[in-house]
Amino acid sequence: MGSKRLADETVNKLLKEFDSLRHLPDDHITKFQVDVGDLFFLLESLKFDTSCRFDLLMDLTAVDYTTHFTMVYVLYSLPLGHRVMVKCDIPRINANILSISRLYAAADVMEREAYDLMGIDFVGHPNLKRILLADDFVGHPLRKDYTP
Repeated sequence: MGSKRLADETVNKLLKEFDSLRHLPDDHITKFQVDVGDLFFLLESLKFDTSCRFDLLMDLTAVDYTTHFTMVYVLYSLPLGHRVMVKCDIPRINANILSISRLYAAADVMEREAYDLMGIDFVGHPNLKRILLADDFVGHPLRKDYTP
């Protein structure tokens, strides 16, 4: 898969459309940071805007920074051949974020994994339950504060 970056005019258009959006410097991929309130709408725009057409969710993961979680989404445009990474910080206490499973079917499994291992609640997910661990498993083992 190619890794063309988004055109500057598309980046600038997105920066104007979303007040909380920040373009992060990176030599290999177009990378953004966005507030949780704009995340779903940004991802929706990235999918359906004809200059973006990010039709493939390549990865969805969470990173534990002790003070907060960072959600990371990597999207790819099959027709245009470019990638983008979107990061969004959420608090550790009552960690929740809107599910993107209605935008990307692949998010169904990826969000369940983040829920299972990190304890992040994906609001609006159609079937949010453990996927790797037993239903009676206590805790979320990829959290830095997890103790067995």
